[in-house]
Amino acid sequence: MNDQLPSTPAEMMRLIEQQQAEAVRRLSPDPLLTYVPWGVAWLVGFGAFFLTYGLDGHALVPIGWQLSLTVLMGLQVVALAVMILAIRRSAGRIRGESSKSWAMWGSIWMAGFLVVGFVDMRLGPMLSDTQMAQISTALAMLVTGMLYMAGGALGREWPMFLLGCWVMLVDGVAVNFAPGVQALLLSLLTGGGTIVAGSLMRWRA
Repeated sequence: MNDQLPSTPAEMMRLIEQQQAEAVRRLSPDPLLTYVPWGVAWLVGFGAFFLTYGLDGHALVPIGWQLSLTVLMGLQVVALAVMILAIRRSAGRIRGESSKSWAMWGSIWMAGFLVVGFVDMRLGPMLSDTQMAQISTALAMLVTGMLYMAGGALGREWPMFLLGCWVMLVDGVAVNFAPGVQALLLSLLTGGGTIVAGSLMRWRA
């Protein structure tokens, strides 16, 4: 039986590190559930906005910004629900303050988007439809990026933190362009990028 134990301190340390990595993997939410649903929501939702506005303001497909917004918001609600369920299921295996912290973090998402909705209602009468769509999009992505960064800091998850940085960077750049270009950048860079990031993290796990 003693022959199966590590024979040197270096081997003991390697075994401990392997066990710690396995524990982290088991306790971490599935990246396919945490990231990919958001990526799909942004890829499809902002893709619909791009079809609505085109690169030069002329619609490629006459679907209207109201339908595009409905598609985007509906997919984001689904993505949020899937992500919160995945994190709660993972946090359920963690006892103590960590589980409470993740539960509190999940509730901030709903609060953040609720506030964005109130801001949208206040600004709506003051802005044109095009301006409102751009500002509302920028605010929602700002909240999303900040919460990803906060979640990464909370769980010491560098991939989540860096994804939040990426979302905010793309959001800050895209809002300076025409609505169609903004939508295209968000669709490909945040949507497509998040799908790729989640898939790679799941594959590496």
